[in-house]
Amino acid sequence: MRVKDLLCPLSNKWNLERIRSTLPQYEDVILRIKTSSTQSPDSVVWLREKSGEYSTKTGYSLGITEGTTTPPATGSLDWLGDIWNVKTSPKLKDFLWRVAKRAIPVSSNLERRGFPSFNCKKCGGYEDDLRVFLSCPIAEEVWSLLPTTLKPSSSISTLTELFKQGKGCVPLPPTGLNAPIWPWVLWNLWKARNKLVF
Repeated sequence: MRVKDLLCPLSNKWNLERIRSTLPQYEDVILRIKTSSTQSPDSVVWLREKSGEYSTKTGYSLGITEGTTTPPATGSLDWLGDIWNVKTSPKLKDFLWRVAKRAIPVSSNLERRGFPSFNCKKCGGYEDDLRVFLSCPIAEEVWSLLPTTLKPSSSISTLTELFKQGKGCVPLPPTGLNAPIWPWVLWNLWKARNKLVF
């Protein structure tokens, strides 16, 4: 459908009957748009750019500001402090960002995209982000064996809480690590899960 299909060909005004029959939910929005007094050819225009052409930069920023991208995994994640400023490799920062945006292909995330659900291959429970990284028996064992001062609580209910508690997982002195260990734990749990699945 093109814009001209909603205009009266003689007066170049909105054809109210046509709008009501095809796009009634947008009637108010369409009628607020002023039409040209002369006919002009249809063209695709992206109003967010001065040039009128679409760019992925403005599309992405619009998606972030208007919430059209993947729903956030949490309520109040500090993107800089909890992900981008973590002293770890760029690969892990990207991975943490994908986990926080619920962009990793676990059953709960794929289900929102129309895929049938499946259970965790490790324990048989419903697979979601928190099960893979925290509540699966294998993940619980990994966290319990980790040589850190603090371990994530089993009562964590969101990924934000996991990320925030992960920052408190400081490696104990015999390990000799200065960098945070929790991103590597998440990464290796994910790799182990994938190796089992595939």
